[in-house]
This record gives sequence, structure tokens and C-alpha cells, in this order.
Amino acid sequence: MRLIFLIVALIFLQSSFAQRSYRISTDERAGVINRLDLDDNRYIIFRTIPSGEPITDKPILRLDHFDDCGIIESYDYTYPDLYGIRYIISSQIDGDSIRVAMMVNPKVIHNHSEFGVLSIHKENFGHRYQCIRAENVIHPRTFIVAGANRYFAHMFLSYTDKPIQYGSFLLDKEFNILKYYENFTEYTVTAGAIKLADGYICGTSEQLYKLNLDLIPVWRKEISSNHFMNNLIDVGDGIVFRLRGREWPNPAHTSVVKVDYNGNILWQTDRLNTDEEVDDRAKLVLRSDGMLEIVVQNLDEDYYSNRLFIYTIDPEDGSIVRIQNIEGNDLSSSFQFNQYHIGLDGQRTLMLREEGNGQVLWNISEEGECALFDGGFTEPTFPLTMVEKPNRESVLDNVWTSTYEWQRTTGNTNLEEICLSELMVKDLLPDDTIACTELGLTLNLSDQDFNIIWEDGSLDKVRLIDSSGTYSYRLDHCEIEFEESIDVQIETCTCQFYLPNIFTPDGDGNNEFFEAFHKCPEVKDFSIQIFDRWGESVYTNENPKFKWDGTFGGQPLPNGVYSYLVTFVNVYGDGIQEKKTGTITIMR
Repeated sequence: MRLIFLIVALIFLQSSFAQRSYRISTDERAGVINRLDLDDNRYIIFRTIPSGEPITDKPILRLDHFDDCGIIESYDYTYPDLYGIRYIISSQIDGDSIRVAMMVNPKVIHNHSEFGVLSIHKENFGHRYQCIRAENVIHPRTFIVAGANRYFAHMFLSYTDKPIQYGSFLLDKEFNILKYYENFTEYTVTAGAIKLADGYICGTSEQLYKLNLDLIPVWRKEISSNHFMNNLIDVGDGIVFRLRGREWPNPAHTSVVKVDYNGNILWQTDRLNTDEEVDDRAKLVLRSDGMLEIVVQNLDEDYYSNRLFIYTIDPEDGSIVRIQNIEGNDLSSSFQFNQYHIGLDGQRTLMLREEGNGQVLWNISEEGECALFDGGFTEPTFPLTMVEKPNRESVLDNVWTSTYEWQRTTGNTNLEEICLSELMVKDLLPDDTIACTELGLTLNLSDQDFNIIWEDGSLDKVRLIDSSGTYSYRLDHCEIEFEESIDVQIETCTCQFYLPNIFTPDGDGNNEFFEAFHKCPEVKDFSIQIFDRWGESVYTNENPKFKWDGTFGGQPLPNGVYSYLVTFVNVYGDGIQEKKTGTITIMR
């Protein structure tokens, strides 16, 4: 066995770090923002930005690549003959690529728009652009990676000489149209879609319908009043979606509705906004714990405000379990809400456009400057109904796909950090202690939230110490300066009990007692029993520092040979009970 003396020295250069939020643009003309999580605590922010040319709107898609420490790199993607990118529908990972779906206005189809998808490699950020075009304005609503070499696109097409048309398309990797479902209607705004195992559920302004995997209609339902549905989410036992309408007593309202897989209403929330706004913006998301969150901003006449609320909703019954608000936070006095995102690590991010002051990427914390406040309200909701409607035949309009080469240039990585929240770092090395072990000492730092680097360059959070020396680690995370160290001394430790085989309790002061000698730093569960030659117990003791004088019941025992049994546990060993047996001779 080896004896290990542990002397711990903790060095705290900095015991906390700032959780970062950013003002990512100071241009008040900056457009929409979208966030996509990668692996290894990396994420990408996509945003549309102006080019500086007065004839264009926002023709540049900027990609900002972040990790927890800040921005890593930035790229701009555009096409020379582009009026602008109206909005970003979604961004999602497809193998080694990222698919960014957008509504794009190229100059070549003046006053029209296209359903554009920019495919970007996750590592080298190379790109390819593909699109769907028509002889009208295309309003993209949903783009889904629907399987190997399959994409699903959902949109509506607006005309000046005929009713609006909604459409759903299945495309292959080369953007060839494989299947489609299109139909005209007197009024509709295609509002979103999701993929199920057996098909797709799609929403329009007033209807919800299901298509099978071949885009053949299965059922269609119409919701009461004039609404449109968005943010359709499959929660395992039904579909939830954000519902927005304009025909209630107030100008605009937002609520959340759940239906079963046949379109029947299971529950609806109350209204999630006030009587004062002229409009609202909202985003519904699903958390990793199964709860729903919806962000609702109530807009003033200038379409800015600081009235933003986050509602946490139980998907089982639609009950609202928490309301948070942004009012009173000094980060921004007036803004437009662009996007809300919950990361793979549970980090909640608000993406805002401040009035006259550009774009803000706000990583919400539970405490500090980046925190929200508890409190809010709801208003009663009129009950909704769903009515069966007949399915419609599909009519293919003049729709086609295309591709052309976009350009990539380096973007701007100089961002202003704002709204810093201090997060504490854990110290995990043990306090001073003494150990005795056959296996060495194991230092376990698995509870450390961040990557670490030991003094020898190793990165493992569990380390076996088997030689003397000073061991230390530091955090490998952003600019954190935090270090712990430990001094280890290893010595031989046999922990063997030595018991003599004879003693002479005759009163001459020499060798008067039978006792044990050992070098173990600590033992527990100690016991010694001594027996005469007939097996009768003549002495017991549970103190490892015992001293027996050769008596029983206060009377000296006769000379002779006696046997003993010693049991104990070495607390610094392997924890197994050890036994020692032998004989001791009394000689007077």
C-alpha cells in the first residue's frame, strides 16, 4: 500500500465570468434575425442587412458564427442583382449542411419574389443557392428536411387578377419538384406546416388540413372566425399552434390552441395580449422538458414597444404556469421582437431590433442585468370551433425551380458586448486529507461545467494520481482565469499489524503488556479476542491501542499459550475487513 498526503492549495484568480449578450448591429435598417444551434456549444446567427445602395432593401444574408466565448467568424452571402431578402423562414441542419430558407426578391423578376434556400456547409461555410419561382409573388411559410434527399416546401402565391393560391411541394436534393398540392381560395395566408410519420399537417389563415406522404389530402377543418395559424408543433399527443386573429373586439390577439391529429380542438388558452396594442408579434417554441413557451410583444402605433411577455404553458391542459416580462429592464426602451430561441443547453435567447439603435442578441439569465421579471396577465378568450370542410382538388400553376451563384465575402466580427451576467465557477479539488490506498488517488472533476486543462496538457476530467507532485488544472473556457492545484506526497504504507508472541507480566517493568504495533494512520471496526486452550474467551477489546496485562476477571492467568483473533478495517485502504490470527505466550 502507499500513503498519500494531500495538501491542497486553491488559487482563485477569477471565480466568475460574464454570460455574453451583444448589440450585433447599430444600423436601424437591419432586418430579421434567426438562430441555429450547432454542436460543441456553437451557434450561428443569420440576419439580413442593407447594402448601402438606395435602390435595394436588405440584399445581404450575414452569418455570424459564435461559441460561448463570442463571435468566431462572420460571412456575408448575396447576389449582385438582388433587391433584398424579405425575411428568413427557418434554418436547420441537414447532414453536413445548413439549409436557410428565405423570401428573396431578385431584380430579374421585378415585383415578384421567390422561395430561396441557401445551403451552407457546417464547417467550411461553402454555399449553394436554389429557389422556387412562379409568375407571381411567392410567400414562403415552411421548409422542412423531410428525409433523405427530400424537402417539403409550404407557401402561398398572391396574384393581382385571381384568388390567392396556397401550395405544398416535395422536392429532391436538386430541387426537382417530385409531388405537389396546390389550390386556389378566395382568401388565405398559408401559415405553417409540420411533418408527421404519415404525412403533413398544414395551416392557412382559416383552415387546417392534412396531406399524406404523397401530398394527397386526407382531411380539412375550418376554424371559427378569421385567424391564421403559425408555429405548428407536434407534442406527442396532438398539435399545438399559435393562433392570431383580428375579428374579436380588439384589433389583434394571440392565443395558443391544441388539436388532436384529426384537427379536433383539445384546449385553447386565454388571450395573451392587452387591449391597447394595434398589432402584436409572437413566437411559440417547445422546451426540452416538454413545456411550451410563447413570446408575445404588444406593438404601439409605430410598431415598437417594450411590452414583451414570455408565457410558459403546460401542453397537457393549456394552463399557464409562469409569466415573465421585459418591462423595466434598461436594455431597451423600445424595440421590435424578431425571434425567440431555446438552445440545446436550455439557453433562452431574444433577438430584438431596437428603435434607432440596431439589433440586439439577448441571452436571458435568471439573475443580473440579463434577467426578466415575473408578472403578467391574460384576457378571457371566446371559444373556438372546428368545422369539417371538403378536400379540394390540386391545380398546378406555373411554378418552377432554379439555381444561380451567390457570392460570399468576410463579414464584421466587431460586436459590442452588453447585458453581462456573472456566472460562478466551481472549485472541486478536495480539502486537506490523508489517504492510504493500493490504487492511488482519483481526482474527479466531472461536475465542472467547462472544459479543463491539467498542467501536463491532458483534458480528462477524471485523473488517477499515482506519484508525488503538484497537480493543477485551469479552465479552458473563454477568458476565464481560474485555477486549482493540489500537492500529493506518496509514501509506502504497509499498514501491517505486528503483535509479539511472548510477554512477561511479572511486575519488573519490562515487557509487561501484550499490545499491537502498526503504522496505519487510522483504522476502524477494530476488535481483538484472546482465547485459552479450551477456546474460552479470556479478553476482548475494541481499542486498537489496547494493552492486556495477562489477567482474567482481575486474576493472573497461568503461564501458557493463548490464541488471538484481530479484525479491523483500514480506512485508507480498499475498505475490506482484514483478519490477523496467532498465539501469545504468558511467561512469568
